Amino acid sequence: MSDHDPSTRALEVMRGALADEMPPELPWDAIEQKLEERIDQDEQARAARALPRIGRGARIGLALAAAAAAVIAVASFGARSKHDAPAGFAVRWRAPETIAFLPGSESERDLSLLRPGDGVEAGEAPLTLVQRGIVRVTLAPGARATVVAAAFASGDALVLGLERGSLRADVTPRKTTEGLVETFAVDVGRTRVAAHGTAFTVVRGTDDVLVDLEHGAVAVGPAGRPGVTTGRLLVGRARASFSLDGGEVARMLAVEDAPPAPPAPIEPTPPPKPTIAPPPPSVAERPLPHVPDRPDAPPAPPPPVEAPSVAPEAPPAPKPAPVLTRASVHAGLSGCFETHYRGGDPSVRLSVTATVTLSLDPEGAVSSVRFDPPLEPQFMQCVFNSLRPGKFVGTNGPVSVPFNLGQ
Repeated sequence: MSDHDPSTRALEVMRGALADEMPPELPWDAIEQKLEERIDQDEQARAARALPRIGRGARIGLALAAAAAAVIAVASFGARSKHDAPAGFAVRWRAPETIAFLPGSESERDLSLLRPGDGVEAGEAPLTLVQRGIVRVTLAPGARATVVAAAFASGDALVLGLERGSLRADVTPRKTTEGLVETFAVDVGRTRVAAHGTAFTVVRGTDDVLVDLEHGAVAVGPAGRPGVTTGRLLVGRARASFSLDGGEVARMLAVEDAPPAPPAPIEPTPPPKPTIAPPPPSVAERPLPHVPDRPDAPPAPPPPVEAPSVAPEAPPAPKPAPVLTRASVHAGLSGCFETHYRGGDPSVRLSVTATVTLSLDPEGAVSSVRFDPPLEPQFMQCVFNSLRPGKFVGTNGPVSVPFNLGQ
């Protein structure tokens, strides 16, 4: 076929025209949407062929079962522990007479019989609840408390929520290989008062909580999981007021203003028998001087002479309390750091940076210590014990000492 053939020339012209023309744009989005719809229809058709047909009642039953499963899942997720009352729980109020007495007691009721969510209210007389080995709680007349967390096992802590009034707790200390651990705590609003073994009174006010510590130590901070309460540490005889938002605002109070602790019961002792003085001897009964029967008889021995009484020596005067300074506070911090943090892995370098604030009583003695941020309770207790014998001279108000210790 020759290049001058008309058909050949027409084919070349058409090929050139097609090469110069842009190809049309295909509607890819519409094509993809139709493919997805086709796939969904095929899957629904296969599922309909595989499953038997069910009626309207069965479909409603399946929907209710799914809703119940969802509720159970939410409830299981929301509960903190099997020993803790869930947030927003409804209180089951128990009349005091429905709680059995402890074996062998006619005044102390068994606190271990209460479960999370149970609540009790004292009547016109105080109500005493005891869980042996943990705590002895006395609710003041009219006070109300609920069980937030129960102590079923040896490692659990008992937590009561004080809803109204006041309570006094005498906590049994529990020691582990890591030292004292929290065994009992009182929640007032969002503030927790946790004890490691002590006696203290908690009074709920309108917008604060009063803590009156008789001895030992308590930690006051936000309510949370038992055993890890952090915040302010009260040690020894102390009294303070805290806000209900986790103890963010604290105010130290004079111990003299605290109500006296109830005296311990004293067993009555029988009165001593009255002593009856013997009557004076009559003239006939008075002893006569010795008269020798014979002139040559030896004279009677003289009566014994009583030895002169020696007054006991006065006890030595007490030594004056050592004077505290910022340097002595640093020395106490360093000594406690050596005691509690030395002796670990030599390849690990440990440093502690914080600020300790000391609250002083009117005589200049340290009444409480606060660490920001809080440190281990054993370390804070050691620092307080090192500062307790001394006094600040000419210093009023709190004393803040920043420190940075390391190994």
